[in-house]
Amino acid sequence: MAMRSGGLYHKTAFRLCFLLALCLSLFSGCSRQAAGGENIFQTAIRFEDGIICPRDCDFAAPFDEVLKAKGLTEEAIDDAREDDRRIIQTISIDGLSDEIREICSFQNDRLVSITYNIPVSPDDFDAVKSLLQQQAEAYIPEEMLLTSGEFLETGTIWQDEKENAIRLITGSIHGSDDLMVSLSVNVAKTEEAMEQFMDD
Repeated sequence: MAMRSGGLYHKTAFRLCFLLALCLSLFSGCSRQAAGGENIFQTAIRFEDGIICPRDCDFAAPFDEVLKAKGLTEEAIDDAREDDRRIIQTISIDGLSDEIREICSFQNDRLVSITYNIPVSPDDFDAVKSLLQQQAEAYIPEEMLLTSGEFLETGTIWQDEKENAIRLITGSIHGSDDLMVSLSVNVAKTEEAMEQFMDD
């Protein structure tokens, strides 16, 4: 009886551990999807003590460090201009598009901005504008908003105390009826901020 009881104990313990691991795995998967897949602003930006930063790495991060943070290889590099390389990939954001182009731009091999170009059909523009406004209001501190007027119509800009900025603008796509909504996260253009991008 003691052997049977011990075997039952081990089987029950094993099953409980398995169920716990399964639950943790499912919870973890949901968390990653929510953090990276549903809100363009959360995907693009983080705040550190009220300062705007790119999500995966800091402004002025070296090219190779950004490439690694994005989990990409050399194939993602746009070598159109050797002195100003870019890292480009296509990402998906729930409710927006599966064809968002993420473009990391550099100056002297250091990150100065990340732009997210979102193609939007004219029929979907109002719905996308409404979604972006809801996401921005939920995630970006209200006091950072610089622009006034209707959201996204003439461009919307947020700025922190260091003058790092988030810009949201709309433009046309050459040869297409679709529109392009661009969200960019930019380092401040102040003399102090730009010192770190100067040649050593």
